[in-house]
Amino acid sequence: MTHVVTPEKFAEHLTSLLLNGDVDPAPSTKELQELILVAFYASITKEEGRDLKFAVAFVDRDTLQSSQSGLDVWCPCIFAQPIDFSVAAVAKLAHAANPNYSVIAVEAINESLKIVGVVRTSRNEHRHSRGERYPVRLTPWQCLVIKVNGPGQLRVNIGNSYVSSLTGGTIIDHEEFNKSKPIAVSRQLSNLATNSKLDEADYEQVVRHTLLSLLDRGHGGIIIIQGDTECSDLLEGGYRIDSGGTNLLDAVHQLGGRDLATSRIHIPAVVKALHAKETESERQEHLEIERKHREIKRELEALRMLEDATDFAANLASVDGALVLRTDLTIAAFGARILRTTDEFHIVDALRADTEKAASIPTPNPIKHLGTRHNSAATFAFRSPESLVFIASEDGMLSAMFRPQSESHVYLWRPMSLTWSFRFQSAREQFTTQAPTG
Repeated sequence: MTHVVTPEKFAEHLTSLLLNGDVDPAPSTKELQELILVAFYASITKEEGRDLKFAVAFVDRDTLQSSQSGLDVWCPCIFAQPIDFSVAAVAKLAHAANPNYSVIAVEAINESLKIVGVVRTSRNEHRHSRGERYPVRLTPWQCLVIKVNGPGQLRVNIGNSYVSSLTGGTIIDHEEFNKSKPIAVSRQLSNLATNSKLDEADYEQVVRHTLLSLLDRGHGGIIIIQGDTECSDLLEGGYRIDSGGTNLLDAVHQLGGRDLATSRIHIPAVVKALHAKETESERQEHLEIERKHREIKRELEALRMLEDATDFAANLASVDGALVLRTDLTIAAFGARILRTTDEFHIVDALRADTEKAASIPTPNPIKHLGTRHNSAATFAFRSPESLVFIASEDGMLSAMFRPQSESHVYLWRPMSLTWSFRFQSAREQFTTQAPTG
């Protein structure tokens, strides 16, 4: 359910959500309200002229001194003297608490909240929470985490599990967040991958990683994946790519292991020479260990190359204008301006539409208040059926637009979750060609 609320009301709303939750330690109603209010008002504070992004975790001593400390897990830095939990204190520490990889630890001491340290939570856990394919060990903690991604943008988790968020006075709970995993968009990505004779799962991984990389930059931008027909007449200016631009396509191939030059990766042999008395079973065991070693090295190298390629594409998308990709993900242009037209068309909010009947019911334009970026993107989606248009906002929210060839409506998903997966075949089968649904 969606509400227009103040941070005080959001805290009350969270109280009811957390009654049946698995949060540990569980804050009292008073403590929860203080956590939300301080995080909210710190989010609208600037430090050295910059907007703040940070995360706050409510912990106890057992959580803080977790025995799981290691290179890729919970690693606390405990202060010698606790600090009063206040807007000013959080704002000062915010730059030390990137919400993706670290938190400001807050503990209840003598009935008052104190900042007791900062904790590195792990880049791998951040990747896992976004649905990325990555080797990861997860920590067992289930504490309350409040992530701030911009002014007034609060996301509440229990550990890595999404609970609710407050964005522009609007609450989006877990149930509605799950609806933002668009089956229609994932199916169209599958179609584009199939048309390009590329692996669906690898194609999806590259697209998702590129969008996440763009969101991390906080600048906003537009990424277009064209359908079967190019619409160069809808674009002007920018930088057109005549040859090359295969970074993302190469990443798809590398994930599939086709173009990855594993011979360049130096892997010391586990067994340089077999002992004369070594049994056949011991020899096979050693060879299996070496094979697994090579597979892990190959996977890590492919993921590193994936990160490099998608970061490069996200940099291009950060240039004012749109990053335009062909169906096979080769780069056609970046910094391109989408021309406005006089076309009149209907935009359907796919998260709230109930089958195709909603498309025929007149409703307010869901993007009217969102500005030029969303409105120009809608124009492109309408004029170029089967193309996917993704819009990243500076507040960290992602939107997607898509018009099926057989329909005259543009469907909008906002916010759009990036945790869909092609590996769930049953979910894809729920999609109907008559009406894309959320």
